[in-house]
Amino acid sequence: MPAAKNPGSNHQRLMSPLALLVISSVVITTLVVLFPRKDSFYSEQSDALSMTYLRAILQFWPDDHEARLHLARQLNTLGRTSEALTTIEPDITLPGPQGKQTRLLALDLRLGQLHALREGDSRR
Repeated sequence: MPAAKNPGSNHQRLMSPLALLVISSVVITTLVVLFPRKDSFYSEQSDALSMTYLRAILQFWPDDHEARLHLARQLNTLGRTSEALTTIEPDITLPGPQGKQTRLLALDLRLGQLHALREGDSRR
């Protein structure tokens, strides 16, 4: 396909506007597929990919309260309650609804640990 000439100019176009639109659409679609929204990793499923992603979020944004809660819930689902408690520890003293959510989760995690102890255990 020959390149179109602009009237009054000796320059040629590298590609038509339609080709530019198609290429842009392909690039945008590829980026959306490769980099999904953060919310998609906030499911209650505990898989290695979502846990790794949540940990990466917390490394770059340590104040991301939602990521911290989701990671703790996923760790608890896998039976790693102590690690879940350590994960939410920085948010326990937060004021307002964020701190309240964290304290309720911490209470739930500790009660789960208590119920997991055997009847004759001295820690119970």
